[in-house]
Amino acid sequence: MNKSGRRMSKEVIRLVGGIALTMSMTSAALSEQLKLALFVPFKNAYYAQTIASTQSIVKDGGGTVEVFDAGSDAQQQARQIQDATVSTRFNAFMIVPFDGGGVVPFVKAASDAGIKVAIDTTVVGTDLKTEKIQVPGVVSSATNPPYHDGRSIGENVVQACKDINPCKAIYLAGKFSFGYDSGVRTGVEEVLKDHSNIEIVSMVEGNYLADTAFKTMRDAFLANPDANVVFSTSDTMIAGAVKAAKASGLTLGEGGVKLVGNGGSEIAAQGIKDGTWYSSLIWMPTSSAQFNIKNLEAAVNGKPLPGEAAIYTPKALSPVGLFIDKTNVDKFKPEYQGS
Repeated sequence: MNKSGRRMSKEVIRLVGGIALTMSMTSAALSEQLKLALFVPFKNAYYAQTIASTQSIVKDGGGTVEVFDAGSDAQQQARQIQDATVSTRFNAFMIVPFDGGGVVPFVKAASDAGIKVAIDTTVVGTDLKTEKIQVPGVVSSATNPPYHDGRSIGENVVQACKDINPCKAIYLAGKFSFGYDSGVRTGVEEVLKDHSNIEIVSMVEGNYLADTAFKTMRDAFLANPDANVVFSTSDTMIAGAVKAAKASGLTLGEGGVKLVGNGGSEIAAQGIKDGTWYSSLIWMPTSSAQFNIKNLEAAVNGKPLPGEAAIYTPKALSPVGLFIDKTNVDKFKPEYQGS
């Protein structure tokens, strides 16, 4: 090839390279970033991690997050979703519902307005037995279906009550009005009805806070000093129950009160290791947020989802199954502190 040909080849290479770079830059410029509204039902240790993880993941992708706290008020959350929908400031929602059934029309309205919606933590819809998406238009869902969580908790209570007759149990709920607590109770009771040695002697609320749970459980232990098991919808509340048991002079663990938590948190893992906790259902706030955000990023940009649209989070993502206990606690890394 002569010098002229070589110069032309180099020019062609530079030209092609420049076109490729321009196309790449144009593609990047056309990539729409998330403008995400995150709706949480209230704030506690778990949702603090959901918020922190979501903010970090979205920020790393160049997007923005605005957090809406419903303060345990279902109507307030519905208004927040409605106002955010009409504001046109967001292209994506991630919703942790307080009332999964009541919020359905507002979720549908957001989707109909072109906002990409993901559901996190617990289900939106009236069927508490499925992780599947129940509202047309929702693009992603990473949840723990309350009924199935309840059955899993119930099965752990059965194991904790093995060889104890009668076995007296206390249900430490977060809020009886919270859809998740209602579904868990249904699942637990369905399991326990086949075990005549187990009696739920008290059902109390801890408001998903350790201090409130401490006060509630102190009274519950005073009324039921011979309780064998405490099971709860939150590790944070079990932490309050631990303090209440110690303040009441009760022994924890084998030969005393066995604690079945919900969260798979650091405090649960430590409690299981030191023998004061029996087990804890696994929750994964960072992994579920990451799953939903990946799907939202794809949906906002009109791309196919990278994988499934809906998962039962610990069933799909946990390396050890649904629960941590003394048999597997060393193989699981908790995603939040828990208190």
